[in-house]
Amino acid sequence: MAVLIWQVLLLMAGSLVCGLVGRRFVRASLGPGGGPIFLALGMGSISTFLLLLGMVGWLRVEVVAIAPLILVVADRKRTAEWIREGIRCIREHPRTTVSVVLLALPLLALASYPPTAFDAMTYHLPYARAFSTMGSVPFLEDLRFPIFPQLQELLFAGVLLLTNDLATQLVQLAALGGTAWLLVVWGRALDSPRVGLWAAAIWLGNPLVGWIGTRAYVDAGLSLQVTAALFAWERWRATSDRRWLWISAATVGFAAATKYLGLFFVGALAVATTAASRSGRDLLRWISIVVLTAGVWYGRIVYETGSPLFPFYGNWLGFSSWSPELVGRVTSTPLESGAAMSWMAQVEGWGQDIVFLLLTPWRAVFDRAMFDLQAPLSPWYLVALPLIILAWRSRWNRRWSLLVLVYGLFWLSTIRDLRFLLPILPLVSLLVSLSMNDALDWATSRWQWSFPQRHAVRWVVFSAVVLVGPGLFYVTFKVAERGPLPVADAERTEYLEKRLPGYRALRWCEESELESMAIRAPTIYGVHSETLRYYAPGRYLGEQMGPFRYAFLHQAARKGPRALFAYLRDLDVDYLLVPRRPPTLAKPDLSGSECFERVFEDASTLLFRLRESCSKDTV
Repeated sequence: MAVLIWQVLLLMAGSLVCGLVGRRFVRASLGPGGGPIFLALGMGSISTFLLLLGMVGWLRVEVVAIAPLILVVADRKRTAEWIREGIRCIREHPRTTVSVVLLALPLLALASYPPTAFDAMTYHLPYARAFSTMGSVPFLEDLRFPIFPQLQELLFAGVLLLTNDLATQLVQLAALGGTAWLLVVWGRALDSPRVGLWAAAIWLGNPLVGWIGTRAYVDAGLSLQVTAALFAWERWRATSDRRWLWISAATVGFAAATKYLGLFFVGALAVATTAASRSGRDLLRWISIVVLTAGVWYGRIVYETGSPLFPFYGNWLGFSSWSPELVGRVTSTPLESGAAMSWMAQVEGWGQDIVFLLLTPWRAVFDRAMFDLQAPLSPWYLVALPLIILAWRSRWNRRWSLLVLVYGLFWLSTIRDLRFLLPILPLVSLLVSLSMNDALDWATSRWQWSFPQRHAVRWVVFSAVVLVGPGLFYVTFKVAERGPLPVADAERTEYLEKRLPGYRALRWCEESELESMAIRAPTIYGVHSETLRYYAPGRYLGEQMGPFRYAFLHQAARKGPRALFAYLRDLDVDYLLVPRRPPTLAKPDLSGSECFERVFEDASTLLFRLRESCSKDTV
């Protein structure tokens, strides 16, 4: 319980600081629904500030700790006002408060387990750890992706400087909740509070959303920025208040600074703004704000790599050691292009892609093997799909449904990871909710139904509980599956040993080096064990791509232990970690080699130390 209380306090404090920064960004009140907008702007502004600190080598704990204190003191009146407003809302709406707490508790619990998710271990948290320990933002060639748009990872780095890695997952939980809050606000802006409540319930009812939003990934943060950008753009169209247009530009820029997928929404809103704007000056200012919020991130990527979309699209922007097209290849020669497909073959391929897109809601629920057994989407999308089609007659629905369709076609051109649908899911949830509302209005008028007001409110709340049910059930099941929260260090170690094969080997290596009073941290090469990278006590090599990719290791191993030793010694490797499960090292028996000493083994892992006596000259 103490862990959860501490997590709640951190979540509230972090959200408050982000809100204060976002409020200063706007310099004006946005009404009762401005909270999630301030949160999105605050996250983007703070992360950009941390990036600038890192670029000059000042990303240090004293700077990161003092800055929010100064902000809270400077804005103490607004801070006190927001705290009083929160207490007043709790007192006036106790049932709503209890409902939110009951919904948030499983999410908060799931976010309080030590991080073990694949991408978080492979590069999201290693980014943050490197930034926070080095005080700068270097090009990290050891990682699968040495550089990326890293808005969320800089927030993680700031959190690591102030507290621990459990709190990095709260960043995404705050973004998840902010998106739900924003959907409620959007529904109210459409003069239908139940639309917003249903939309938020459908969004949170996605098991995938609960799974992503409680891990140190970046997709929940991306979804918040995208939803804020779309909402602000729509408010500009509805009110002609240019302030909303500038907010849309800033948040879509922050979306692009979070993940390359955000560039899609930059392009979509640029086209929409060009068509809707009556003044070229407004369009130029919109573009200027996007460049201001996203430019420093992409400028850094271009400076380090020469490509704004590194490491992708090597055919057009140039190949590198990290190009996905070169995975598994020993040389850096680009892949040869095959013969051009016939026109009929291309048409058949497009048809298959469209069918794949239309079947995605079904497969995401009932054929999860198609998406590597990721957490599913909500089954309510399947139920509501006919309603969306019927609602196409509404101009508002047509505009946003068209954006969903175009994004779906764009998604087909990516690796078709289910997580990549997350940025558009809040809008889809809103469209589903609007369609449900229209269908209910039609049914009540057609058959002359009527409910007393108190029964109508209860029915709306009950329906929201039903809509959120799949996600709440999934998150609760995952918490029960993982067992009690690890509190003490010994419990955390035991938990990680069960979840991460090879973690015990890393612990042994760290303790051994401490006992030997080693001057430098060890360098470990892990064979197909990327998920151990974040917890490694020193430098950790071995990846699917990059200069230390497994293809080079396997090539050396096939020549024998001495060639393998020579390759690893050239990299200054001290330990070789080999999993027992496949895929593993294409190796001879290293146990009998004079160059490798087996120092640790368990049911999942073998750990070898490179012998100092087997020098490169001997090899």
